[in-house]
Amino acid sequence: MATKAKKRPHRKSARLSPEYATVVAVLVAERKKTGIGQIELSSRLGKPQSYIAKTETGKRRIDVAELLAVCEALELDPHDVIDSVSRALKKTGH
Repeated sequence: MATKAKKRPHRKSARLSPEYATVVAVLVAERKKTGIGQIELSSRLGKPQSYIAKTETGKRRIDVAELLAVCEALELDPHDVIDSVSRALKKTGH
């Protein structure tokens, strides 16, 4: 008799903290300023386009190493990006 595989409960995406949502918003704005689309960025990173889409919608978080890779692919200074995030957080009171 075959045993049934246990179903995993559906896992809802964690809500983005306001701070992380600001990081995402800055990255999206910077990408758009460069005129580079998601497909081009994903190609530069050697990742599928869904990687960029999920990152930009908050379904996937990125770590510092990935942030640096995105900055390099967009030809942005990571320090400038972090400064933009910091300024945006101050405006929102975070």
